[in-house]
Formats: sequence, C-alpha cells, structure tokens
Amino acid sequence: MSVRVLVLTGLVTATVGAGFWLNSGGHDSARSLTGSNATVQANAQQLLLEGLAPQALNIDQIRIENAAGTLFSARREGERWLATHLDTQRTFPVDIAPLSDLVSELSEAHILEYKTRKPENYARLGVESLAQDDAQSVKISLSAGDSEWQVLLGNVASNGLGNYARLPDSAVSCLLDGVITVPDSASDWLQQEVLPFTAPDIDSVLFQNQGGSFTIKRSDDGEEGWQLEPIDQEQTLVYPGVLEQTVSDLVEFRYQRVTPFADSEWDNAEPHSAVTFSLKDGSKVFGHLSNADESGSFRIWFNTPDSGHWVSDWVFLLSDFQAQPFRKALDDLVEKPEQ
Repeated sequence: MSVRVLVLTGLVTATVGAGFWLNSGGHDSARSLTGSNATVQANAQQLLLEGLAPQALNIDQIRIENAAGTLFSARREGERWLATHLDTQRTFPVDIAPLSDLVSELSEAHILEYKTRKPENYARLGVESLAQDDAQSVKISLSAGDSEWQVLLGNVASNGLGNYARLPDSAVSCLLDGVITVPDSASDWLQQEVLPFTAPDIDSVLFQNQGGSFTIKRSDDGEEGWQLEPIDQEQTLVYPGVLEQTVSDLVEFRYQRVTPFADSEWDNAEPHSAVTFSLKDGSKVFGHLSNADESGSFRIWFNTPDSGHWVSDWVFLLSDFQAQPFRKALDDLVEKPEQ
C-alpha cells in the first residue's frame, strides 16, 4: 500500500496503522543543519522533518501561510477535516485528497543539498521569514497533539527537481528531492460537492426568472426519466437527455470561491433567478442566484429551511460558465419553432 493511501486512510479515519515508518536511519534531520554557506551534498536518506513520518496518521491540524496571511488552515473533527481560515466561527468541509498528498510529500521529503545560511541570500531561494516585507516563502505547520512541525517552503529549483526549503529555527537552507504541493488560493482545497442531496433524491426542479417559470419533474409513467412542464405537443426537446443533463449540472455545479453568508449583504444583491429543488422526502432547497457583478461573476446562496444544512452558511461565487445551469430558460431546452 502506498504512503499516500496510508495517509489518506489516517486523515479520514484517524486510525493509526502499523508499518508506516519511513527509514530515516540514524541521520540528522534538517533541524540540526550546521553546513557552511556553500552548497553541500546531503545524505540521500536525510529527512527534512524529523519524526513526522511515524506521526503522519495522527496529524490533526494543518496551517499554510504566506506574506498576505493565512492561505489555508484546517482541523480534524472525527472523520472529517474542516477548513477554519474562511471565517472566525464557521467551518467548511475540506477535500481530503490534497491534504493526504501534502502530508505524504512532507513525510517523504529528503534533503539533496544544503544551501545558503546567509539571510541576505534567502530571497534568491524564496525561503525568507514571513515577517520580511514581500516574502516569497510559504510556511507550512502540521500538528499532531502536542507535536508540531514547521517548514518555510521556497521556490522550485530551475531544474524542476524540488523546492528550496528552510526550517524556521535553522539558518541553513536546503534543496529537497521533490516538489511540495500547496494551494494557490483559499478555496483550492475545499470540498466541491456541497449540496445536501444528489440527483436521485430530486422529485422536481422549479426554475424562475424574468422570462417566466418552468419545471423539470419526474416522469408520470413511473419510469426513470424526466419531463418538462409546460411544453406544447408541437414542441420537442433540443436533444434527448437534455433534462437529465440539466439536473445533473445543477447538482454537480462547481464554484470559484466562497464567502460567509450575511443577511444584510444578500438583501442588497440584485436577483437574477431562483431554482427550487423539491426532494422525495418532502423537503425543499431554494437556490437564489444574483445578477453578475462588474467582473461578470455570479453569486448563489442555497436556503435549506427544512434541514438547516451548513451549505446555507455560505455564498458561492460562480463564473459565467459555472452559473449557466442556474440561468436556464425554457428556450434553452426546447427546439425553436421554424420561421
């Protein structure tokens, strides 16, 4: 079983498995580097973060910071990981896969070469302290109970082999044997599937916009499939399966970023359309799409009065393309009459 699978299992179940140990031998870690200013070849078995490998499955907090502040932070609660960097009180579910990759990459990261220990040269490698103006580094902090590991991650070497790095309490920098993956934005590692239902749970979907309203509902004949109301006998769908595809696109929508929901801000938003999901259990979920802003982005908020689901705590920013399923008009689904 791969290290990544083991870490992923640990992040999800919080169960410590046997046999995860990576062979770090008796070599010193980067915590005790005392090399000269010149490049020095490191032992191939020298791990960057001493003691992380055997504790990887116990990691319960992760924080990633840059010069602008906290880019990402998350904590484990039971079998879930929740992002804590988006709001001081509200949390958001995290995609487990990139967390697993990060912990695996850091657990397996070895030092290829020692680099400069002169602070004036740190900027060349991107391993400056975050307290320095215009710092390029990314600080990664991992915690497992009372144990903590930190590293300042720098630029990727010109040959693409790996990142430059430095431990915050060490003067000497180093070149790693691989590239460590970090998020580019605060929303990159968030869970994308956010609605509290799937397509099989839906009984009907009501679309309402300035052009009128229409409904996609389950077929009356009891067979699997969808039907459109209203539709004239002379009208035909633009292609077979368009209704099923439309429902799927709604449920599986993707977003650019999220912001905490605030009544006062949403009350001032200009409405574009509304989508009401009627579920087989009798509950309803209401999606409210705002008009595009100056940049062409839309915002959507889902009200879940029957379940109080956490998705109602957030507003999702959508690109023009991502908003298309929620902006459907009847003309998008039926053939236009011949002139």
